[in-house]
Amino acid sequence: MLAHFNLDTFFKFEVSANFAEPDGTNPMLVYLSPNSEFAHFPPQNDISDVKVLALRGRRIFEPALSFSMALNEIYDESYENSSSWQILNLDPANLEDFDYFTFFKQLFADQSSIKIDKDFKFVVKSPKYVKKLAELLEKTSAETIKALIAANLRKSIKSDFDDCVKVVEKYTPLAATVVYLSTQNSTEIQKYREITLKMFELLTDKVEAEIQPYLSNPEQKEIAKERLAKVGLSTEEPEWMQLSDSKKRFEDEHKSFEIQPNSSSIVALLRFRRFGIVKKLLRLTDKNEALRNANFEFISQSSTKIEYSQIGNWINIPIAALMRLHYSNEASLILEISNNIFKIVTPEGFRWSAYGTQRTKPIHDRIPSNIIGQQQCFAVHGIANKSLTMPLALEAAYQALISIDKSPFAETNLLWDLTNVITSKNYELSQTVIAAGFLEKHGVHACEAKNVLPCFI
Repeated sequence: MLAHFNLDTFFKFEVSANFAEPDGTNPMLVYLSPNSEFAHFPPQNDISDVKVLALRGRRIFEPALSFSMALNEIYDESYENSSSWQILNLDPANLEDFDYFTFFKQLFADQSSIKIDKDFKFVVKSPKYVKKLAELLEKTSAETIKALIAANLRKSIKSDFDDCVKVVEKYTPLAATVVYLSTQNSTEIQKYREITLKMFELLTDKVEAEIQPYLSNPEQKEIAKERLAKVGLSTEEPEWMQLSDSKKRFEDEHKSFEIQPNSSSIVALLRFRRFGIVKKLLRLTDKNEALRNANFEFISQSSTKIEYSQIGNWINIPIAALMRLHYSNEASLILEISNNIFKIVTPEGFRWSAYGTQRTKPIHDRIPSNIIGQQQCFAVHGIANKSLTMPLALEAAYQALISIDKSPFAETNLLWDLTNVITSKNYELSQTVIAAGFLEKHGVHACEAKNVLPCFI
């Protein structure tokens, strides 16, 4: 992490609730997960990008490319499996695989309120990635790493310049929320919020019904029922922004953020980026008990992305996401909500308490082996990790929609509406295979799906 530029390097850096000691003295912890995006493959037609890596000819370009290929190979997709997470401190005994002390010293260099000593705790989501990364770094020159950092920084800044709205959302999300809400009709927002809440209840029931065949004992059924019943849901701005003193609190939150009218574009952008990372780091100094929705407190309401967090067992639907109903994107919205609800009852979900505040003791009978088996079947047939919940989510969304729409051709039309949602945005083999299997299951022989049918039957 390059703190001054707000750039992730080998790790993606998060500050989230302390799942191990939610009532302890450190309610928030740093979480480090693998960052495959640091692997850098310059586009063939991007001459300026190639030049960044080729400033000194092949001596830098080829090692940088080799490092990127190796980093891709050691990337660990299973890092969200919390059974492998490690909570470490900066005791020298924990620094054999990677020099975390130097990493955090640089990260918090100008944050005197955050104490970096041997008792500083953090979470490593993929210890095996760290071990392989350390071996890779030993074989790579500092000059090559610097060149890669320069190339990634350039790519990141270029991406920000290409979408200035995303800059405001990403680095000053509360300001983006204020601006967005000022353009919306509160009555209309409430109308679509009420529709979304009713649909959420219906989808939760459908997800519970769809998951039943994969649960093999009463304990698993009770866990699934309880986790679905106790999931938290956000569909509005943070509570403090609705209070009478919100204006003053907002000003206090942003008093350190200042851009001079005559500042250059690059200086303004770097101030945005710096403000964003400082706010994230300072969350570690908050000694109040972490809320279950802590991971979504600083998400702009102008975002259209729906997200789920195992920590807190919480789903966040920003206002801009539920306003998709205004543009007749019902099937898309419902499928996305359904997919996030299913994440509550994945094998990983059964490792957490109902409120998502703590991990439970590992008990074999607690984890549904049938769900694991189905996911293994999908993986064998080329379904990407991120899409493993989609087949059941499609079915739950479909059942919810046909229970509402009683028109003569609803069943067939809704099949195509849902499959179009997952295949029309961008081509991915996983999505196409899932769509084919879903249609085949419902008697629509649209394309060859023999290779994936066993997973759906």
